[in-house]
Amino acid sequence: MFFKKEWMDLRVLLYCVLNAMSFIFSSYLLCLSPNNKINFSEKNNHSLFLLGSSCIYLLLLTTKLATAHTLLIVMGVYLAIIDLYYYIVDPYLSVLFLIGLLILYPSINWLFPLCVLVFFLLLSYLMPKKLGFGDIKLLVYWSIFLSPIQLIWLIFIASLTGILYIILYHLLTSNSLTKIAFVPFLTIALTIVLSII
Repeated sequence: MFFKKEWMDLRVLLYCVLNAMSFIFSSYLLCLSPNNKINFSEKNNHSLFLLGSSCIYLLLLTTKLATAHTLLIVMGVYLAIIDLYYYIVDPYLSVLFLIGLLILYPSINWLFPLCVLVFFLLLSYLMPKKLGFGDIKLLVYWSIFLSPIQLIWLIFIASLTGILYIILYHLLTSNSLTKIAFVPFLTIALTIVLSII
């Protein structure tokens, strides 16, 4: 019985921390752009961040992910929100998450991330303006904590969901998209890969 109460207290604390993170994150976004595309005075936008942190909380409760993988998903959710509004992968936030992960896991293999970086730089040279450099940096960061098979599946699932979104958008609106925010699809794929593979 004591263990159950202690676990409930831990879950409540975790939920409070995630909600606090969502408000800190929304305050950070206010400083991100001078034109402030996101209006945080609206209740709906605060609800968006609360919903995001609640989804992360449920994910933590229902899966047995390692701490590094959980932080990767949290990083992905927050970067996806920024990408949806501004079409950028925020360099400061992603580097902060990466530093935190490297402090937690200092002994990592740098060969695979270096190979991933070289591959994507070569790909972006051969096919310019097809993949943003922010997306490449994010994949390199994530490759530090993923196996090659997981990274291949992540890219495949993210590309597939992105293509399905473009097709559905075109069918429902009869308009074509000139650009899409790709980090949300990468985050969805990361969550699937870390939960299943």
